[in-house]
Amino acid sequence: MSNGARDLGGQPLAYPSVPNTYPNSTIVCIAPGPSLTKQDAYLIRDAGLPAITVNDAWMFARWAPVRYASDGYWWSNSPDAHTDYPGQMFTLEYGAPRKVVKLGYKSSAILSNDPTWLATGGHSGYAAVNLAFLMGATNILLLGYDMQVGKSGMHHAGGDKVGQKHPRYEHWIGRYPGLQAALSDYGVTLINCTRSTALDIGQAELSDTVARAVAFRVHTT
Repeated sequence: MSNGARDLGGQPLAYPSVPNTYPNSTIVCIAPGPSLTKQDAYLIRDAGLPAITVNDAWMFARWAPVRYASDGYWWSNSPDAHTDYPGQMFTLEYGAPRKVVKLGYKSSAILSNDPTWLATGGHSGYAAVNLAFLMGATNILLLGYDMQVGKSGMHHAGGDKVGQKHPRYEHWIGRYPGLQAALSDYGVTLINCTRSTALDIGQAELSDTVARAVAFRVHTT
């Protein structure tokens, strides 16, 4: 589908579809908020849950089978994130390397059920949740979605990069209740398991939530 987007010649742009890789599963979206730890990422890995890393969070979860960043600029300036990486990679901009799958998007949409485009909510973390939904998740866990400055004064785990834009937390936070409600309409739960967060959509302790997800998977397989 074209998603209404057009090329320079005015012709509709066709986008590939997100594969339904993990039907009826729990998928963890890992963002690079300042409270993110490798310990938490290892917990996800050891539980065998699929994960989508957002931007620089891949450095805390190199094993994750999916990497996502909306911005082509990020991909072009993060060669270690895609060189020799065998997993799935997605973006929204054509500035990314060719092997990164480019999807359509709508910034104003709450949730897309069309596998050719994502609702973005203004940032990559939101779009990653929509990606998890399209990949088949029935439970989506958030990790590293702090939406606030960390105790060290940094916005990102591992420190802020020179010239890195400061996040628009208040704008982003306001979009999540609508996203959570839209997902619920499809029978999908959205749970925030971030250690320290300003995103108030219902917070749960990570280890307990992961244990329940694993128990459910065992029971239904």
